[in-house]
Order: sequence, then structure tokens, then C-alpha cells
Amino acid sequence: MLEIHFICPLPNGVHARPATEIELRANKFKSDITIENVTKKTSANAKSVLSMIGADILLGDECRFIIQGEDEQEAHRHLGIFVDQELTGIDSPQAEVTGREAKALPGYLSRTKPNLLRGSIAASGIGRGRPEVVGCVDLHALAAELPVVSLDDKVAAIDLALTKTRQDLEDQIALAGDDVRTILTAHLSILNDATLTANIEKNLGQCNAVAVIAATSDELCESLLHSESAYLRERALDIRDIASRLASNIVGYSVSADMHLTQDSVIISNSLLTPSQLLALPLDKIKGLVMGEGGDTSHTVILARSFGIPTLSGIKEAATLCRQASVVILDADIGALVIDPSSDTDRYYMLEAQKKELIERRLKMVKFRKIATKDHVPVNVSANIVTSGEIDTVLDNGADGVGLYRTEMLFCECSAPPSEQEQFDHYRRVIEKAQGKKVIIRTLDIGGDKPCEFMGFPNEENPFLGYRAIRMYSEYIEIIKNQFRALIRASQFGDVSIMVPMISNLDEIRWIRSLLDALRTELEQQGVAIGKVSLGIMVEVPSTLYLLEKSSEYIDFVSIGSNDLTQYFFACDRGNEHVAYLYNHRDPSFLALIRDIVARANSAGLDVSMCGEMAADPVSIPLLVGAGLQNFSMSASRIGLTKELVESLSQSSCQTLLEEAISSESSKAVTALVEEAFAVNQQKYILDESLIFTHQSLATKADVIKVLTDNLEVQQRTGTAADVDRDIWEREAIFSTALGFSVAVPHCKSEYVIHNSLSVMTLEKPISWGEGIDVEMIIMITVNKSDSDDTHMKVFSKIARKLMHEEFRNALLNSSDRQDVLALMQETITV
Repeated sequence: MLEIHFICPLPNGVHARPATEIELRANKFKSDITIENVTKKTSANAKSVLSMIGADILLGDECRFIIQGEDEQEAHRHLGIFVDQELTGIDSPQAEVTGREAKALPGYLSRTKPNLLRGSIAASGIGRGRPEVVGCVDLHALAAELPVVSLDDKVAAIDLALTKTRQDLEDQIALAGDDVRTILTAHLSILNDATLTANIEKNLGQCNAVAVIAATSDELCESLLHSESAYLRERALDIRDIASRLASNIVGYSVSADMHLTQDSVIISNSLLTPSQLLALPLDKIKGLVMGEGGDTSHTVILARSFGIPTLSGIKEAATLCRQASVVILDADIGALVIDPSSDTDRYYMLEAQKKELIERRLKMVKFRKIATKDHVPVNVSANIVTSGEIDTVLDNGADGVGLYRTEMLFCECSAPPSEQEQFDHYRRVIEKAQGKKVIIRTLDIGGDKPCEFMGFPNEENPFLGYRAIRMYSEYIEIIKNQFRALIRASQFGDVSIMVPMISNLDEIRWIRSLLDALRTELEQQGVAIGKVSLGIMVEVPSTLYLLEKSSEYIDFVSIGSNDLTQYFFACDRGNEHVAYLYNHRDPSFLALIRDIVARANSAGLDVSMCGEMAADPVSIPLLVGAGLQNFSMSASRIGLTKELVESLSQSSCQTLLEEAISSESSKAVTALVEEAFAVNQQKYILDESLIFTHQSLATKADVIKVLTDNLEVQQRTGTAADVDRDIWEREAIFSTALGFSVAVPHCKSEYVIHNSLSVMTLEKPISWGEGIDVEMIIMITVNKSDSDDTHMKVFSKIARKLMHEEFRNALLNSSDRQDVLALMQETITV
């Protein structure tokens, strides 16, 4: 037996990431290796992450490795070097993944003075319902209410609970959809971990079985909760969830709050709702979810997205402030929880819903059809997905296929690698649902900012430039082979396009091709039915540009990952606030790179697509069309808008625009160039029938301005109505735009106006416009800020002169025919 003594140098102790690093090294040897916390008199199996977390090893604790077995000498030497040279540096903070921050309140909503709380956006959407507060499960309090029992009774109760919980999970997994199945499978893996059993045995001295489970849960969660990684902190929720399941099966009833939802509800929790708590509720009644803690990677948030439940996190006071409320509105588009909305606030959300419905109705006309540019160049707009459960949603949004299926979730959400069969079931679902549409599935892209519990990674100063993606495939070859086999087998249900990330040289391409061919041959020899399988690579490293011609012998397609390609091209970490300004895919030099990649790929006979943020950027899309890109992939919410935009473009005009952009001196100049060209080429006349509303029944000035500015967004005359609404109100704050004669002329020059517009509305009944003036006709003038012809003043002057005539005013007010109003106004502004 050999020992290595050391003082723990890790600022956060041995939590999940350092434990993974130690486990990786310990598992290389046959010897038994124990890590002992001498200070706290605890010990752990150094080949088990859960075991080491339970040892509660913190900064400054005296520790030792105890090594005993046939290769103890080699293990002692290896771990001695590790302790001396590497241990101190393995606890670098992980990049946190957080929800999107709350947005500024729209002008109308702000003026209703709502009672609201702000939070981070975890899953977008708007929901309304009765607030239902879910308390945390306090297993210690529950245990205190139960009698003290004998050791035999504790062991029997826990064994029975383990068996029942295992069966419950297996039954749920058999019936679950893909997203739920993945999460429940991860929970089953934790339940079956020998370290969990060992920790339970260690706590058998507690007064009863529930107390044993409570103490075990606390110990296993402790170090995770101190992790620098949001992802790892949120894994503690899974342990708590399993503990609650076990406790429920010990006492014979659910220990979670028993809610029988009979009406639309918004669920509110001070902490993080557990997955099993969410799954136990009637999902059709849940219109929103609010949590005091959590981020994008918690299993509960992943499920909420999958079920389409709007979700906010980081609102710790919500449970207290909403307990007496009768209704709340959860606005996860702007990051607000509105408590007991007033009638004015309700009116705002009614109008907001009307706007969304009109936009959706407009997009339905285009999103489900195959599209082409005005000069007949076909373009595909596909979707990016993270889980197989998203396939229905993206197809419902008009996706022409799946341009990027990120498979990391299958791996990162498990405590052990998913089996070949588990992966096959996910891939098969997506391919079958796609019904012949192209599906590109990216192989495991781990490393950099993507940790994975069961895969150890060396500590690196710059992990983005280090050991990630294909660079680690050879070390984890069995995991990679399982994924490739699952993908090849899935091809019997439809064409499969396998895409490999982080390629930087031809040797990698040749190696991955030989691996794919060997596995295909192996499966064919086993009698497995195989369909069409294509191989492609991600273009994320600039060197790939010069490999395209040579690689065409081995691959069938390429996909430009604009996010990583941008940061590698400019040598900047997009998550580093000090250099983030360099990360800009509109930069002229980067546009030249994209042009050259598309040209070389086309010349080599390779299909080319793009799946990064740039593919959905409205300013970049015309430039990408000009580069010859015909395959775009993006989030489902952008598909309809992108199809609309592409159909308005001419590839030949976009080619000219791209060359001008590349010749520009800055990204700001590129943006101005594209916006100006788009405004000129797609110019809408300042007035048309879609801008006219007659005899409207609106109650307030705010209603009028919102309806008119919302219509600008519906008619694609602005990107966001709320921005123009705010600029209109800023002008109103300077002076009232009521002219007399019961007419108001609100107006603004705004950078958010895409097309100069003249909107007209007449009302059934006059409304107050402020300063004691009532109006029954509104003429709104919105002009782009860059307009140099003083359009709004010229139009304003012509209208003002005409409005002096009672006959003209009466003609407008009395007409219910929009064509008549249009003719009258056109005559006025063309004089």
C-alpha cells in the first residue's frame, strides 16, 4: 500500500469538475485508489465522481491518496506528478450559461404602471393564469415528524424505496417522449450509481429512512452547489429530485406539494422546480413557470421549452409577492411577471396578442412553401435543434429540414454515455418525422464551453483552442463508434447526413471517413439494413477554406459554423467582455472569407450551408444570398421571417451588394449599406390601404398609438413596434400633437422605421389626447431617422393645410371605405 499526502489547493474543493479530473486518472489503473479527507475523517473511491463529492473535500483540508494493488507503483508515480504539477490548476471556472436578460418595458406597458417583477428569460412566450406557489421539499422537516426506527427497518424501507423508484422511472421512461426520456434516463443512472448506495449506507445512523435520504442528498449536493459552473450547480437539482422520489416511496405518498390544477395557472417556486414536480402536473393547465433560481441548463427549463411553457428565472421574491394574487401575466418575451394586472395592462396584452396573431397569419402564407429568390434561385431554410423532441415544433414552423441537430444534450444530460440504442431511438424519431427532408446530425461536440460529467478534460488555459470535438475522438473511440453506428443504423428510415465538428486538416477528414466506412461495412456484414449516409464537416476553423478541394474526395457537404468561425478568424473569445467587440460577422474581411468558402465549396462540388447566428441575421442574409449560399439553418422562430426576406431578394443584386460590402471599411458601414439598399430596393410607398383604419372602437391614446405602431411591424415597415412606439411617445412628451378640429398627428423620425409611413385612423367615439383635447381622427407620420428630405415636415405641412377645410375632415371621418380614405389622402400628399 502506497500513500500520497497533500493539502487541497482547490478554492471550491473537490466538486464535480476536479472529481472528474481525478476519476479520469484513477481509472487508468487496476489498483484500488481511495482519496481520504484526513481533516474531516471522510474517504471516497477515487474512481467515482459522486463518491468524491460526498467526501466534502474543501480548500485547506489535509488529504491523501491511498493506493493498493498490482500496479500501485505506476499509479503512485502518475498521481504524484498530478498532485505536484496539475492539481492546483484544474479548478478553473466554467463559463456560465444564463438566460437572456430582461428587455426594456414597451412604452404602453410602462404607462399602465404595472405591479411587476423582472427576471431572466429561460423560455420565451406569454402566459396568463392563477399563481400557484410550490414550496421546496424539506426532507429534514418531514423526517422530524416521523418516528425513530431500527436499523433493520431503515434498511428495509430504503431497499423497497430504491426498487419502487427504479420501477417508477423505468415505467415513465417507457411511456415518455424523447426529451422526457433523456432526463429520466439520466436520473435512473444516478439512482443506480454505487456511490449513491454507499452514501446511503454511510448515513444509516440517522433516526429514520427519510432522514437517511435527506442527509445523503445534502452531502451529494454540497460541492455541486459551490461549483463555478452553472451547469454543474444545476445537477444538484437532479439529486434532490431523486431524493424526493425516494422519500415519497418511503412514506407512501408524494412529499411534494399536491396541486390539483383546475384552471390555467402560472407555477411559482422560490428555488428550482424539480423535473418530477413539473411532470406530475397537468401540462395543459400550466401557462407559465417562474423560478427563484436556475438557468438554461436545468432539466426543468429544458422540459419547459420542450412543452412550450414560458419560463422566467431569478425572481426570488415571486412566491412571497404572488401568494395573495388572483392572476398574473408571465411575459417571457421581455422578462416580466405582472401581478394582478389592471384593466389597462390587460388591454395592452390583448392588443399584443392581436399583433402576434396577425404576424402569424402573414407568415403562414410563406413559411410552409418552398421558396426562391426573385431571379428563381431556390433556397432552403432549415432549423437548428438540440433535442429530438423539438422536431415537431420546427416542422410546424415551416422548416425545410434540420440543418443542425446538436447531439451534446444526449451526452451532457447523463452521468454515463448514452447507449447506441438510446441514440438510435432519438435519431430515428427525427429522421422519420422529417419525412424525406434533409437532416444533418452533428457528432459529439464536447469541450471548450461544453462540459460533460463522465468525460474528463485536462485543464487548459484556452479550452476553445485545445482539446475539443474531433480532437478527443480517438481517446473516446468506443463512445464515438457507438454514435456513428447509431447514425448509420438510423439511415434505414431516411437519408442521414453526418456532420463532424472542429475539422482543421485533411488527416482528420481522411480518418473520419475511414472510420465511417469501416463501421458501415461491419454493420452490413451483420445484416443491418442501411440507407443513404452522407458525410460532411463543419467549417469553423479558417484553415478549412484551403482543404475544400482536396476534401471533396472524402466528404459530401460542408456547413459553415459562423459562431466559432468568427471567433477563430478574429482570434477573440466571444464570451470575453474585453475582446467581444472584435466578434462581428458583418466585418468586411469576414464577409470575404464567407464568399470564398462558398465559392470553393461550390467549385469542389460540395453542398454548402450555414447554421450559426449569421444565418438568421436580417442584415447578413442578403449578403449570404449574394455569396451564393442556398441553405440556411436557424432557430424555428426565425424561419418564416427569413423566407419572407429571401423571396424579396434578387441574387444578382445581392452579389453586387456583397462586393460593395467587402469593399467597405467597417461593419458599421456594411450595416448602413445593406439597410439603405434594402430600403431603396424594397421601398414601400408612404401610404397604402394596409395603413388605414376606419371607425375603430378604441378607448385611449395609448391604444391608438399601439395599434398603429403594431401595424407597422405587421406590415414589415419596422422590425419592432415597441421601438417606434417609444419614439412616438418621446415626441408626445415634448408637446401634444393634437392640432384642433378633433385631429391629432403623432409623428417621429426613428432609426427603427424601415419604410416611411403615413397611417390614418378614424374613431367611433372621440378620445382624450391630453391637455383637455379630444380627437376622433389620427394621422401618424413615421419616417426613418436618416431621411434627409424632411419628409415628415413636408407631409405634415400638406396635411395641416388640408385639414383646415371642414369638408375634407368630414369626408375622412364619415367614410368607412378604406379605398375612399386612401384616395383622399393620396390626393392631399401629392399636391
